[in-house]
Amino acid sequence: MRILALDLSTKTGWAITEDGRAAHYGQISYNIKDFSLPYPMNLIQLSVQIGNQVKQVLVEKGYVDAIVIEQTNQSGLGRNRDAQKVLEFIHYSVAVVLFSLGRTPIYMDTSQWHKHSGMKMSKDQRAANKEIKLERMRLKNEITAKAISEVTYNYQMRHGSRAFKGELEKARKNEIKSLITKRMRSIRGENVKGKITNKHLSVKKVKELFGIDLLQNQNDIADAILIGYGYYKSKEMNQ
Repeated sequence: MRILALDLSTKTGWAITEDGRAAHYGQISYNIKDFSLPYPMNLIQLSVQIGNQVKQVLVEKGYVDAIVIEQTNQSGLGRNRDAQKVLEFIHYSVAVVLFSLGRTPIYMDTSQWHKHSGMKMSKDQRAANKEIKLERMRLKNEITAKAISEVTYNYQMRHGSRAFKGELEKARKNEIKSLITKRMRSIRGENVKGKITNKHLSVKKVKELFGIDLLQNQNDIADAILIGYGYYKSKEMNQ
């Protein structure tokens, strides 16, 4: 079974799997700054380009039995409005391209391809992530009061007493985030490690299953490979 799997975003990962094996894979990547039209038309420009590139992959790589796309996750869970909007535009643009080719995509929930590809966070990894979360909370409480005072003083020295409240609040948040990140990095070699996410797990799983070494910033490709693999395994189970 030949499958084109897509993890759609501004860094779209794509993969063609053949009977569960990763045959071809790559990434379609654009920066919103590369498009000249004003917002939100630049988002549409980007989305159309990604749709066209998906079409090009289909043309170059030949016929596939199924096109599987990761289902969009619920909005509002850490994703800002623009990121959600451009993701919706990309999904629509790709759907239009596939419709023009007479192809109907299959949408697969993230939890389903995780399950069928065997991608699961271990008990130790969950425990380590919990420790990191608690350490970040402790550091935030320790740093926040001092950072607010320093940022407020520095900002008002540059902009005067008429500084906009919204801009000041944004500057405070950015400074607090920067300070916490620096502190976390300074102790990472001792008893605190970097947080493990599903993006880390997917790169590791692709290495485990297929022997493919991907960089961490190629996690969209890893996701696409596992979407194709997970769909194939789900169909295999139902036969």
